[in-house]
Amino acid sequence: MLCLIFEKYFNMRLNEISQKDIDIAVKNLKEKGLKSATINRKTTTLKAMFSRAKRGGFLVANVEIEKIPELKSKPPKYYSKKELKMIYEFDKETEHWWKFLANTGLRLDEFYNLKCENITETGIYVISTDENRNKSKKWRKIPVSMGVNKVLKDFDLTQEYLFPRYSDKTYYNKKFRRLKVSKNKGHLSPSILSKFLIDLSWKSSSLEGSSYSLLDTKTLVEYGEKPKTSLKRDDLMILNHIDAIKHLVQIKKINSEEIKVINQFLLKDGLDEFDRGGILRGFTELEITHSTYIPATDGVLLNKILDDIVGVLNQKTPIEQSFYLFSRIPYAQFFSDGNKRSARLLCNQPLLSAGLSPISMVDINKNNYLKSLLVFYELGDDRLLQEVFLKSYIDSILRYSNLSQEQRIELAKDKENIQKQLFNCFTSKGKPVPSFFNCNNNGQQS
Repeated sequence: MLCLIFEKYFNMRLNEISQKDIDIAVKNLKEKGLKSATINRKTTTLKAMFSRAKRGGFLVANVEIEKIPELKSKPPKYYSKKELKMIYEFDKETEHWWKFLANTGLRLDEFYNLKCENITETGIYVISTDENRNKSKKWRKIPVSMGVNKVLKDFDLTQEYLFPRYSDKTYYNKKFRRLKVSKNKGHLSPSILSKFLIDLSWKSSSLEGSSYSLLDTKTLVEYGEKPKTSLKRDDLMILNHIDAIKHLVQIKKINSEEIKVINQFLLKDGLDEFDRGGILRGFTELEITHSTYIPATDGVLLNKILDDIVGVLNQKTPIEQSFYLFSRIPYAQFFSDGNKRSARLLCNQPLLSAGLSPISMVDINKNNYLKSLLVFYELGDDRLLQEVFLKSYIDSILRYSNLSQEQRIELAKDKENIQKQLFNCFTSKGKPVPSFFNCNNNGQQS
């Protein structure tokens, strides 16, 4: 076929063949009714001929071929051992899926339909697949590595499908889908933002003793109407939360100044210590109710701790960052008032920046929350506080994520298991707080 197509070029010198001649040749191949794959194979032969001519000295340079631009796309991403380990450990239920795919190179269609009868052949482990890239009648056979052999030991090979529960593609799509609130990182849809603003303003204020109900808060936010019997302090607390949250969702990255600004928003307009909003305590001693724990009083040390907290955030995942702010800001007690309020708001910034569901703590149990904080203050052990935080976060995922009713039911049923998975994401594992929280000033522990 090539001889017939390129017959007219037989008496030409190689360096006389132009791009136009090549284009005409390809056009002739198409007119012969050849498929694109066949044409590609034949033009590859032509390319090899030019390369051979160049190596043999018949061409000074393979000009026409060198005009073809190099691919601009980056080489394929290969996971490191560390990254694979993180994938395996994130969800124990799907760990064997990932190991199976990583060790076999199976395509997803092959994975969905894999039967146990496709696993062995004459006593030698191979995987035979119904799917084939070239749509031929022959099955693709994939040798089974030691890694897959270890995974296979956990399965009953007498059943029809290797993954009997998961032969439905829709199940996989739901399982692998991330629980995102917004496709645009850092931005909430207007409806979710309004709901989140009301929920967090109400619950955070309620944890401080506010008399406002969720309905009262909704009425104030949407219509500007205050309850007739409400106290001025309660009105101010809700309004300050609203202003602080509106500023919070605009923050692109947490730094020391933004932490101070959020506290300033929360204490403005006449609330207790309003004139100290956003200002570090300096040498002001602070006592915590029902606790023997006394936070640091050295202003220089508090500044260092605040900078250290911000620095540590860069080394953590969004959920870890969120919990770190949630727990460490009230632990250090940077401000004369509003430390827990500041923490409850600021812990949302890393989640929002990552496009994840925010946490409003609507369902958090006040007694459990305060007790877990006291344990952290007294013992430096944050495991109880992590448990309270994660339970509340899962409730928030159900509240704010764009999930179908079926997904909500599935998540609600598996809350305990998901909480354990999230708990495993944390690096602290209940260890004592970092050394920069320890204060030797007057023998006090911070």
